[in-house]
Amino acid sequence: MALTSRLVFLAILSVGVASPIIFSEDSEYQQSLSSYIVSLVKYLASQQAGTFDCWLYHACTHPPGKSRLLQDIYVGLENESITRLSANGRFNWSLVFKKMKQPSLVIYHLEFLGENRTLWANGGHLIGSLTSQAKIVMITGVEQWSILDTCFIPTFSEYKLYDVVFFFTDQPLVIAPNFVKQRYVGTKTFWPPKDMFPSQTRSLEGQPFRYSLVKLSVLNACPTTVRDCIGYDVSLAKEIARFLNATPQFVQFDCPYEPDAVGNRDFNCIYRLAYDVYCPFDFFAEPAVTTLYEPAYIEVPIPFDNVFLAPSGRSLNIAELFLKPFQFELWSLFFIGLITVKVMSIMIPNSFKNDPLFLPICGFEQYDLNRTSRMEKLVMISLIVMFFFISNAYETKIISLMSSKPRVKLVSTLQSILDSGTTVKSEYYFAQMFPMFESLFDTSNINEDQLDGTSVYLVNGDVGLLLVQRMINWDYESNQPRYRIMEERFAMGVGFYPIPLRSPARPHYRFVLKALFEAGILIRWRHEYIALSNSRRFPLIKPGGVNPTSDILHFSDLLPACVIYNRKLAGPQILAQLACSQHKLSTSAPGQKGAVNYGASTKEQLFVTEPKLSNCAL
Repeated sequence: MALTSRLVFLAILSVGVASPIIFSEDSEYQQSLSSYIVSLVKYLASQQAGTFDCWLYHACTHPPGKSRLLQDIYVGLENESITRLSANGRFNWSLVFKKMKQPSLVIYHLEFLGENRTLWANGGHLIGSLTSQAKIVMITGVEQWSILDTCFIPTFSEYKLYDVVFFFTDQPLVIAPNFVKQRYVGTKTFWPPKDMFPSQTRSLEGQPFRYSLVKLSVLNACPTTVRDCIGYDVSLAKEIARFLNATPQFVQFDCPYEPDAVGNRDFNCIYRLAYDVYCPFDFFAEPAVTTLYEPAYIEVPIPFDNVFLAPSGRSLNIAELFLKPFQFELWSLFFIGLITVKVMSIMIPNSFKNDPLFLPICGFEQYDLNRTSRMEKLVMISLIVMFFFISNAYETKIISLMSSKPRVKLVSTLQSILDSGTTVKSEYYFAQMFPMFESLFDTSNINEDQLDGTSVYLVNGDVGLLLVQRMINWDYESNQPRYRIMEERFAMGVGFYPIPLRSPARPHYRFVLKALFEAGILIRWRHEYIALSNSRRFPLIKPGGVNPTSDILHFSDLLPACVIYNRKLAGPQILAQLACSQHKLSTSAPGQKGAVNYGASTKEQLFVTEPKLSNCAL
């Protein structure tokens, strides 16, 4: 505390000391003090969701000491659903504190009767292990103020334990230090429980709010100077500073520790700095993904999913292009139906006067369909309708495939990545979180701006959507992206903003994030800054798909149409020749095997009506 603040406190304390009223251990004031603390604990428990843990610690050289104040408080909470833990100065917190849940309230009764190093060590370990969200009620005597002023208050300020209030057992005096404004607030009456622990970080009165970045990314950048940073997360940090009435200040990240031998060094260093009492930042404007950050960090309100960017593959050849319109199951059913009908016509030759394949497919009518039997009419008309819809659907799909040729997916599933052994490029922490791909990960040389065309990339979903649309990653020959986002998503995750472990402003961070998310501002910022960052980093690069010659048809594009057209012209002629040959062989003389009658009535013998060759679809 500043010297002036201490003088103000001494003036407040002198008023209490000058008063001749000194209360005994069993006085009415002691009873009112214990009753008030019991009501304070009940109020705090009612305002907290979940389990409320209350610890009662008696720092006394010779337990149980002279005061029974903690016993009265403990008994007053007997009928409440409040978890309580009672300990004295001999309890060694260093052995069990890591296994215990952080308390919501600590009632610390200081009753020193002499010096004891063990007592000091145990009490110091308790205070040093508390988080900034823990509230502390200090109970002591006025004559022990020098110990509080020289030992406890500087420790509370250093460890950012701001929710502290002092009660005195021998005088009606309540003191609440304001560590942010460096002053004391004292009174001789008990405050209402709702006013006992006011937030000292709600208004920082222009104090610097330090935020930092590791590197430039898609969502954050410092384009001109280190103090002129913009981006999605930077805007969030500035909005938090505005809410806290503070001045945002960018701090260049510089790790003071020795670099690790493995990757992900920056975030390992950030994790260590967050547990440091003298953390150089108040808010790290770059989310991290790891389970180690969950207890102390702030969750990102918008979850993200990790996607695989796989190469699009080669273009389809002519054979694959003709088979692409229908799936394998449909082709199989189609040919099975054709074979079945043809076999039936051969096994029952007198049932069909027209060929069951030539007539429905090409319109090759050997006999007038109106003069055939009912069964043949039913079968032929059904086949004609079915082939009409099939041919129309096939032509529509083949035309669309000709205009935009799809590609063969060389890698389509996660299992195919493992089977093919394709290199997966990603950040280092993915190799630790997902050991199944550890042998395939390549974290040495990652360039998110230009994809190499052969490796698979594991990136954030929003970043992946941006990368596949860049011109540098676009195939102008086919006017399609060279990479595609695989349908299988990989491990939806929640990011965490690194903040100091002892940050007393954590509830305000959560409130700002929640308010901006519910208002839809965070989603809008994300879309705007992705586009803005892309234009700033690549001012001459536009989104992909702007090839001016992509709509010009080449001969290779028209090759499937030419094949279909030639088949359409040659098909009926070939079928007619086959039909003629079959008929001539069947009408040859019995004694002259293989002889052919080239009489003038060949046409009348073969056909009752003219063949309809113009309707041939293939």
